[in-house]
Amino acid sequence: MTIKQILVPLTGESKAEHVPAMAFAIAAKTKAHVVGTDTVTEPGPFMDQTGVGMAAGYYDELYKTAEKIQNQKRKTASECFEAVRARVNATVADKPSAGAGVTAKWVDGSEYNGATISLFGRLADLIVVNQPGDKASYAETQAFETAVFTARRPVLVVPPNAKALGARAAIAWNGSVEAAAAVTAALDVLEGLDGVDIIQAGELKPGAASAQTLADYLGWHGVAAKIKTISDSGNTGEAIMAEAKASGASFLVMGAYTHSPLRELILGGVTHHMIGQGDIPLVMAH
Repeated sequence: MTIKQILVPLTGESKAEHVPAMAFAIAAKTKAHVVGTDTVTEPGPFMDQTGVGMAAGYYDELYKTAEKIQNQKRKTASECFEAVRARVNATVADKPSAGAGVTAKWVDGSEYNGATISLFGRLADLIVVNQPGDKASYAETQAFETAVFTARRPVLVVPPNAKALGARAAIAWNGSVEAAAAVTAALDVLEGLDGVDIIQAGELKPGAASAQTLADYLGWHGVAAKIKTISDSGNTGEAIMAEAKASGASFLVMGAYTHSPLRELILGGVTHHMIGQGDIPLVMAH
């Protein structure tokens, strides 16, 4: 898969410039078009529409205050994207143009009421989102989950300290459809790296594609990869992340939610651990 259109949805809850910075770093390699937008919703759905227990006119004032907050988030998101776009000198463009290099566009989400990821993400080659860590807001978590489950496109999760993918990668391999989709999505950024490690935790389930099959597949794409098998005792996500960092990996490729999200929320799981506590970028797909 060739990455030619990247979506950067921003919540505007912080100046998360590391998110568009990562998107533009990838775009520089693949000569992609970067579309920035906000995920801000109208305040109405989060308020008591009936105004029960409120004095006359109080609901209107409360709504205006909430609307002001949401508008400020939208402004923060657009200013964040524009600051990075200007810094990397990406050309503003609405239409495709041969040989244009890295181009960019900002889409105001005000008319979409928070549905920008599902609307624009479906035709993006990659969706770049802020990491929804353990203390993430509802909006940050929702952005990630919408990208994974509604848009159903490859997602790059960017922690606050990351600005570029770096020169080494690791692949968390369990032979699943989700893991295979993540690898396919990451082919553009795996090519030309200093090293790629395939990390398999324990034995694979019957019917799963083997790590050697993956290594051969990558080889046909010009990507040389080494297989590392680790024990699957205790926290699998923690073990994979530790091995990835020990091998010098600057980002990790993995499937998202091989088990159901509800099961992972209740019992824990690799995806839940990685997005909550991981400190290197994650290329994920479901």
